Amino acid sequence: MSFSWSVLFVTVLGSVSSELYTARINMAGIRGTVDFDTGSQEISTNLTSDCAQVNVSIHELPIMYGHSESPCSPANTGGEIYRFVGNGMHSSLNYSDFFKTESSLSDLSVIIHHCQTDSRACGTVTKKSGLTKTWQGKFFISVAGEVYIRQNVNETSSRILTDLRVTNSSRHIQNVSLYLSQTCVEGAQDNATSNRVLLGEFQVGTPLNARRFRNDGVNLTTGTPEKFLVMNDNGTLHCAELRQLEAKRVSAVIGMKGVKGYLNFSQISPFDPTIFTIFLTHLNKLAKAYHVHNFPVPQQRTAKDMLCSNDNLGGHWNPFGLDTSSTSYPKFPNGTHDHYEVGDLSGRHGSLADMNEFEKTFKDWNLPLFGTNSIVGRSVVIHHPNSSRWLCGSIGYPGEVKTAVAIFTSPVAGRIMFKQLANNPYSDVTIFLELSYVNSSALVTDGHNWHVHEYPISSESDSDTSICSTTMGHFNPFKVDVKNLYKTECSPESPFRCEIGDYASKHKAINLPNRTGTVNTKSFFTDTTSALDGQRSIFPRSVVIHG
Repeated sequence: MSFSWSVLFVTVLGSVSSELYTARINMAGIRGTVDFDTGSQEISTNLTSDCAQVNVSIHELPIMYGHSESPCSPANTGGEIYRFVGNGMHSSLNYSDFFKTESSLSDLSVIIHHCQTDSRACGTVTKKSGLTKTWQGKFFISVAGEVYIRQNVNETSSRILTDLRVTNSSRHIQNVSLYLSQTCVEGAQDNATSNRVLLGEFQVGTPLNARRFRNDGVNLTTGTPEKFLVMNDNGTLHCAELRQLEAKRVSAVIGMKGVKGYLNFSQISPFDPTIFTIFLTHLNKLAKAYHVHNFPVPQQRTAKDMLCSNDNLGGHWNPFGLDTSSTSYPKFPNGTHDHYEVGDLSGRHGSLADMNEFEKTFKDWNLPLFGTNSIVGRSVVIHHPNSSRWLCGSIGYPGEVKTAVAIFTSPVAGRIMFKQLANNPYSDVTIFLELSYVNSSALVTDGHNWHVHEYPISSESDSDTSICSTTMGHFNPFKVDVKNLYKTECSPESPFRCEIGDYASKHKAINLPNRTGTVNTKSFFTDTTSALDGQRSIFPRSVVIHG
């Protein structure tokens, strides 16, 4: 089937046709909406807070919910393009000067500045009706990172959102050009531009200084996602596959001790909230709190296995390290979603106390299915009223997965399991580690770096003391500079600066206990740069744990 994407750069003067937009706020103790009417050119605030007046600023970038401890920081929201003061928490005023300068409101962000503290609440501006399509491309070369193209359904206008950084700190580059192309073009710049459509110039950050960027005014005719992005980096062309980002839909099925049901989670894109539905029967008033826990439910081997125990599933998923014992931690579901652990579902939405059956759907602004803080592959635990664990189920994957396993036998025993969607090498990779010393009298050790190395083990004997040397160096297919400031610049906040195989730096070093079957043997990570297929594939290679 033939297809084409054409691009038109347009400048819109004066007011735009009447459209309704909204930014929903659920953060930093502030709830409500900021609404935009392009016809009346009014901005209305409808917020719940303790401020008599509210300072509102509008910024150029959308929020990625649950991805950052500081989602409203300038690095995440971009530059300020407008500011106003609302008269009370409920106001509606004309701001024609704003509407005359902004041709596209979709995917802007709104920040509410608290009147008494430095706290901020923010939300993404979206159309009140209709859906948005998202495409994603990832670059892994000298300028690396992510590119998103966002387009409202039944519209041709789009937003190009980038988070690109140099991977060598010695390079000083400020901008790159991006194109759409029907073919992958790499190498020296050529003159065959007829099949490439310029998307614009995009700013580039450094490993320690992110520079997210946005380009508007690009009209794309309806096309298909089987295209490429081409980057012109100072005369050298690089390409990345452009894929439509499909909504993630995953489930935790509950089927034990007579209780039947499920928790279904769905998220359209990283820029959208997560919707989850809980349906449970035969609870018999024996349930109360429920949470997302760190690790998946193991297979049951005997009838006496305590599948939902702490040793199996760990504690609540809490990537931002909130202190639940603090007096400031909400005791009831009356706080905004960011005030709770990511995994504290009943804390945010209410418990199952006194229920025989329960069915309800919630919208959650702090429960990501995309990125390093994703709940995919973990588990849900339902507790008794006395807080003891009662029921549990693993949170599944949004499609068929490909699995790779690294098995260790001595002196450390256990496995590392990698999973990724079978049909998408650009999707997230989950990594589940279960490792401990074989010798129970061995000293417990911590801070072990672990990497995927270039080659699989070639020794014929597990007892060969030089077995790990046969794997050669770290898996680094894009020749990331590992000298100079690598140890400082490669981090969980800058994974594209890292070697593909450097999981210790992209996530964390691991500890090795001397007892099997305990919670201390387990770790779980979600990785966004490695793959189980293609040029970034870690299979069939090897994992080396360093002393």
